[in-house]
Amino acid sequence: MYFDLSVLTGTQVISAAIAAQHNPKVVFAYSQSAVISTAAKRRLAESTTSAADAPDVSFVMLANLNRPNGGLNARFPGAYIEKLGWTLTSAAPKETSFTTIDVARQYDLFADFPCYPLNVIADANAIVAVFYGADDYSQIRLNRADPAEDSTR
Repeated sequence: MYFDLSVLTGTQVISAAIAAQHNPKVVFAYSQSAVISTAAKRRLAESTTSAADAPDVSFVMLANLNRPNGGLNARFPGAYIEKLGWTLTSAAPKETSFTTIDVARQYDLFADFPCYPLNVIADANAIVAVFYGADDYSQIRLNRADPAEDSTR
């Protein structure tokens, strides 16, 4: 299945699952499923008129290609890779009523692409990092912050 078709199908599945649930939900996504979750989040944000209308859903995304500052899709929106049927889409929306946790490993070629693609050294660093586990999220742990230590709550 081509990438774009996979994203479209997955977005429909996630959107239907969110609509069918009436209790708080968490959408957990990794890599390509983070692209799908981003599309679903974008649809939800566009279809709700206020925070009160928004469904109670949160997103946790690992290795998100649409990460606003670093995702490969976000760096090159509109580019198309014909052999894969893959259209690189814009960054995930940030200003929504949905709590979102976006995790990227430093030097992950897909989720933390170099800010300046013409910097050959940064590009080489990201490519080499693939061979040293920059795309390995198996050891990532998400811990709830202690409210006493968190001054933003």
